[in-house]
Amino acid sequence: MVEFCGLPGAGKSYLARRLVGSLRVSGIICGETTARYGPDAPLAARVRRKALAVVREMPHGVSPTRLVWSVAMRSEQASLRDRIARPTNLVVAQRQTRVGMRRDGVHVLDQGVSQEWWSAALRGDRDAVLRAMRVNMSAGHPTCSLLVRVDAPIPLLVDRLVSRSNRQSRLEAQSPERIAAELLEGSKLLDEIVAVTCDATSVQAPKSIPELVRIESLDPTWERRLFELVVQRSTGG
Repeated sequence: MVEFCGLPGAGKSYLARRLVGSLRVSGIICGETTARYGPDAPLAARVRRKALAVVREMPHGVSPTRLVWSVAMRSEQASLRDRIARPTNLVVAQRQTRVGMRRDGVHVLDQGVSQEWWSAALRGDRDAVLRAMRVNMSAGHPTCSLLVRVDAPIPLLVDRLVSRSNRQSRLEAQSPERIAAELLEGSKLLDEIVAVTCDATSVQAPKSIPELVRIESLDPTWERRLFELVVQRSTGG
């Protein structure tokens, strides 16, 4: 399981697709797990798939009901939309991770569990969300094998978000100055989310914590290095 995380505009989806393409060309079984739930999928199909994933995840780990209470209510999400979307997306990401871990090959998520915790904390009470995250992990929360954090200079991210023709988040509707301020806070929050994800004391089986890889989206060598690491991990070489 390879999960990408990073700030909006960092290029997570682009880099994930590039990795999937390179692995498939090399003959490695690889799935872009998030695609069926992403914005490119038809809305009706996306909603149906998410609802089914939530139902199927109920017998495992922390229940969706507890997540709804912890993330939607206690963390004081900013809107009704967030109170519904944040715990739902978390459960879906958990389901994707759990299913991917049982299947052969490499499975890539450009919007996985860590990124969903980040989104929940960004729009709600940060401390409450981080507490819920730690409880969830200690109760058997499924984790990826490789956590790839994608970094990029904040001025570049601002330019990318301002120039987007299709608005994918509320952040993009802000002024450049406001976007820069939110990204700066978001970067600090991502540091905390990654630290909890990779903290051996937070999980039941410390050996299962993901390996963290940080890449700069502007670094031309990232693709080869990441590809070689994933191949090495997947083949046991």
